[in-house]
Amino acid sequence: MGEDDPRGPGAPRKLTPEVRAELLKVLAEGQYRKHACLIVGVSTQTLANEMKRDAEFKRAVCAAEMKATRTAVKTITKASKKDWKAALAFLGRKHPEWVARPRELPKVGGRDIKDVLAEMMLKLGVTSDVPEALKVPQASPDPPDEVLG
Repeated sequence: MGEDDPRGPGAPRKLTPEVRAELLKVLAEGQYRKHACLIVGVSTQTLANEMKRDAEFKRAVCAAEMKATRTAVKTITKASKKDWKAALAFLGRKHPEWVARPRELPKVGGRDIKDVLAEMMLKLGVTSDVPEALKVPQASPDPPDEVLG
C-alpha cells in the first residue's frame, strides 16, 4: 500500500510497474515462476497474491508463460524435421499413451515370465534360445535436455 495506492498508506508495492515488466520478460524467456521471482527480487507469495488481486496481471503472467511454451514447441517441431528423436520426445510428453515405453514382462511366482517360459520350453524339448518375441525390449535412453527445452 504505497503512496499512490488507493487502499491507503502502508508499505510500498514490491511489484512496481518496472518489476512487473521485468518479471513478465523473464517468464516469457522460459523461467519458472520461482526462478523469475528470485531474479526480480520478489517472493513467490508476493506474485501469487498479486495474481489473486489483479486478474489482468494474472492473464499477463499466463500469456508470458505460454509465449515461452510456444517457443519451445516451435524449437522441438523444427528439430523434429531433422531428428526423429525430437519428435518422439515431444509426442512422449504430450501424448504418453501414444508413445508407450516398453514395459517389464510380468512375474510368475516371483520369477520373470521369460525364465519360466524358457524352462517350460526346455521341458518340452525345445532347445533353441528364447524367441525374440519373448525377450524384454530395451528402453531407449531419454533424449538430452537440450531437445526438451
